[in-house]
Amino acid sequence: MGINILDNYSILHLLWGSITFTLINSIKIPLYFNFILTNGLHLLIEILEQNKSPTGKILENTTNHISDILFFLIGWLLAFKFNFNKFYKNFPLYIKIILWVILILQFLEEIMRELFPYTNFIIFKGAFIT
Repeated sequence: MGINILDNYSILHLLWGSITFTLINSIKIPLYFNFILTNGLHLLIEILEQNKSPTGKILENTTNHISDILFFLIGWLLAFKFNFNKFYKNFPLYIKIILWVILILQFLEEIMRELFPYTNFIIFKGAFIT
């Protein structure tokens, strides 16, 4: 979300790339499917994002979309390269549950915000709601 190549969301994309790799890998999904599933869903979300508000204000641009996709991919690759699952498997069960719940809620929030930009429902706020 933004118009710059780097913004606050760049770090979040890096973190989410690492987290999604680690969580999906922890349930023994094959590596190639993990890559396609996580990066493919993220790409789909980036494609669906609202670029312009009804008032004409630019919310996103192509440069920022590409940057978001690359930061997510870099996070995924870092988690793969440094085997983040060796840390994850030592987490207490409640931390693992919290991470899964956050991942699912974040995914739903992204979908709701972009597909229903006028939604104003408790934790899900549409892209056009300020």
